[in-house]
Amino acid sequence: MNILEMSEELETFVTSTIDYKFALSRYIANCHTLMIKCSLQILGETAHQSNPIIDLFSEHLFFMLNKKEPEKKILMYSGACSLDWGALWKLVKDMMDFAFEKNNKYFGRTNALCVLSLLFKNKALFSRGTTAEVKQLGESVSQSLLGILKRFNLRQQARFVSRLFEFMIVLRENHRDPDTSGIRWEEILVAVRDLDKEIPTASRSPLRVYYKELVRALHRDPNQQAADTEGKKRKFEEEEERRTQNKRRKELARKKQQKKKAKAQASQKGPKKFLGKKGKVKRKRASQKKRARRSEA
Repeated sequence: MNILEMSEELETFVTSTIDYKFALSRYIANCHTLMIKCSLQILGETAHQSNPIIDLFSEHLFFMLNKKEPEKKILMYSGACSLDWGALWKLVKDMMDFAFEKNNKYFGRTNALCVLSLLFKNKALFSRGTTAEVKQLGESVSQSLLGILKRFNLRQQARFVSRLFEFMIVLRENHRDPDTSGIRWEEILVAVRDLDKEIPTASRSPLRVYYKELVRALHRDPNQQAADTEGKKRKFEEEEERRTQNKRRKELARKKQQKKKAKAQASQKGPKKFLGKKGKVKRKRASQKKRARRSEA
């Protein structure tokens, strides 16, 4: 069996086992990523060019996008999308066409935006592209985003819009400089500002929450962003420590309560006496005798 046949078997296995529980899916995803890494090492530099393995990978990924699957199953491919794999460049373009094609179903476009967010975080992949290729892709992204933002309406699915906003946040955090990325940020910022009147004004509206988060991310200072990231990490660690202490405290209180309850039950029961088959009658007679003695006294 050659490397292509092994890859085909793996992709078929991943697709056929996609209905398993998420706990098992995570291990399948790790196996999938490891297999692709081994394939890249065997192929060498030719792995970064168009080859049958990337074609097979793309075929199965788009098959999953066209199925109405939850995002966590689509993210089984996240490990492979984060690799230093030059052949993924073609996948980025194909995924862009799929995500912003109006005729595609919203669930498929939503999942495609999740994959795009992973791909645009892959700095090693963008370092392999030429400046002209990166700028051309940035121009394509700008046109697609501006087309959606300028013709925004509430009939679009909220889930799709939320993933679109998350994708824009990823773009802003990883491709901020318009000179190198080719993304027309000034026009996008104006379009996002004009979008405010289209979003429901209710403070608890999901779209309003996503929109506020997008506006904050687009106007965040890069230096402040690094500080915020460090602060979030420190806050998360503190929260994790607090949660562990609370859990330990509750466990100790529970054990103490169990001991107290067991002690109370033991004291109530007292020593047991065997009273025979007519135990109830004997107890009754004993209590009558005690009352008689008290009355005599």
